[in-house]
Amino acid sequence: NQIIAAEAAIKKKQEEDHVYAEKKKKYDAAILKADGEFNTAKYNESINSYNAALAILEENYPKDQIEKAKIKIEEIANKNKTKAELEANYKKFIDDANAAFSSADYDNAIANYESALGLKKNEKYPTDQIIKAKALKAELDKNAALNAKYKEVIDRADAKFNAGEYEASKEIYKEALLVKSTEKYPQDQINLANEKLLAKTKEEKDKMYNDIIAVADKYFD
Repeated sequence: NQIIAAEAAIKKKQEEDHVYAEKKKKYDAAILKADGEFNTAKYNESINSYNAALAILEENYPKDQIEKAKIKIEEIANKNKTKAELEANYKKFIDDANAAFSSADYDNAIANYESALGLKKNEKYPTDQIIKAKALKAELDKNAALNAKYKEVIDRADAKFNAGEYEASKEIYKEALLVKSTEKYPQDQINLANEKLLAKTKEEKDKMYNDIIAVADKYFD
């Protein structure tokens, strides 16, 4: 009886070893697949494979790996959330900059393009737009200075013209043409000043003639 019992125990142990060997073979295959997925950042797939391995053999390794995979998935989700926020902020800076650029508000455009570059340092578009905005701002500033100078000269010329100082006004209108050679107004005023001077000369000649006639008439009387 003892021999039969021993033989039965041995046979049972052999069967158990065989079952375990088969399970271990399937477990190892599942772990190999899961590790491959984990190492290639396929974390959701790896969790399924580690769970499949756990269903075969209750081991600590797949449990630990499942926790690691969950942490990786959470890290990616947080990173994607941060990336989405960055993209949203970048887009807002670019949209605000473009709006300012379109309305010739170059200072605000430059500030927003620079803020966009602060988020994405190597982006070509905001870099190019900053160069354009600075060039246009410089041109605008130059034109503003030119317009101010032109207005100052015209105001002086108009004051002389309105005071009847036509010769003096002509010289100042000529100054205005040096500031803005394509402006029509200064040349028109010069022409008008010449007409006024001619009329004044004629008026003076007529008066002189009339005075001479008046004097002559006295002698004849």
